[in-house]
Amino acid sequence: MSKANDARWAYVKKHHSEVAKVMKEILAKETYENVLTDNALTDAIRERGVYCTATITHKVRVSLGIVAGDQRRIDLFAKEFKKNRN
Repeated sequence: MSKANDARWAYVKKHHSEVAKVMKEILAKETYENVLTDNALTDAIRERGVYCTATITHKVRVSLGIVAGDQRRIDLFAKEFKKNRN
């Protein structure tokens, strides 16, 4: 790889880690009634001052092993139901 290409990938890795940090903060506050799609998550990340596109959001979400919004809604609902049942 060329030096310029190495520098580009280093920047991408750094930027994606910034996006991941903000994404984790946003998703920590998510409830089953308020689950964000990738586009809404992208907008929320942008509101926090981090440059982001839907493609970046998707790549970072998948690389972190975070499932899509519909599955997160089901998981959060089950967690809330289990908590209220006990």
